[in-house]
Amino acid sequence: MRDAVLWDTGLRSGACNLAFDRCQRARTRCAGLTILRLHRSHPTASIGAHEAAHQSLRLSYCRRRGLAVVRRLTGGGAYYLDRAQLGWTLTAVPREVGATLAEVLERAGRGVARGLRTLGVEAASPAPDVVEVAGRKLGAVCARLDAGVVTAQGTLLVDVDVETMLKVLRVPREKLTPEGVAGARQRLVTLNEL
Repeated sequence: MRDAVLWDTGLRSGACNLAFDRCQRARTRCAGLTILRLHRSHPTASIGAHEAAHQSLRLSYCRRRGLAVVRRLTGGGAYYLDRAQLGWTLTAVPREVGATLAEVLERAGRGVARGLRTLGVEAASPAPDVVEVAGRKLGAVCARLDAGVVTAQGTLLVDVDVETMLKVLRVPREKLTPEGVAGARQRLVTLNEL
């Protein structure tokens, strides 16, 4: 891969991060630059490019809590973002990271896991859209490939507010019980724990 631009935009609103995503894609499209942007988000419900918000989120809960709802440029399932997660967005031309969506997802997931291993975190990417440690989910990966630009993005859990996450996402009601929250928490791992 050629030299890449590293850009840290810090803590922003979900809408601002989406605007940065669009700007980043445009810069890659126009200049052929590979750009890796690190970012965090104020509390936001993020849905995939092709999802129906009312099927993926508890919109009434989001409204009551004043949570922003944004539609990502990439696909994948809905997730809850807040300052306790590190987000990343990579834009590049296809020859740099893959010519198919499956290849991009696989390379991105493996790349994140490899980077974490260099920092001493025994991460793996057993499926193209997941980063795990010892079978527990640490992060997610999603992607988009169109108009000559690859966008791969994801999150890493630095910490996690499982109860809010489950209330934002349209999950079965039994997952909102104390046992359901505890079970969901056991399937996740955070960088703070490692």
